[in-house]
Amino acid sequence: MRAVLISVAVAFQFLTIVPPPLRRKVSPEELGKSVTFFPLVGLLMGLLLFGLHRLLSAIFPVTVAAAILLAVWIACSGALHFDGLLDAADGLLGGRTQEDRMRILRDERVGAFAVAAGGTVLLLKFAAMGSIGAA
Repeated sequence: MRAVLISVAVAFQFLTIVPPPLRRKVSPEELGKSVTFFPLVGLLMGLLLFGLHRLLSAIFPVTVAAAILLAVWIACSGALHFDGLLDAADGLLGGRTQEDRMRILRDERVGAFAVAAGGTVLLLKFAAMGSIGAA
């Protein structure tokens, strides 16, 4: 039972900004075991965002609610997936050779492809959330 709780805690710690309950470095083995609970973390984040959407839609116009919801979504995840998208866009689209791509992936700065991909994804998410309307 303790191992399951540790795996759940590691999943939340890795995928969200929830303060780490484990005050030690997580081992690669523990992170690997926590993957089983990634869907649970996603479900709970989805429920949180759904509830927030219902609340915001009752208070604000749909576009304002969608913008706030998008900001909260990115903040709750620590922008983990968004950062990965930016890195992938730069690496895959920014280099001509394998060596160029690897150099770009190691670079901490964002390039034009990252900005274009990030902007596109944010606009699509905003449009999708705005089209939901008041639930």
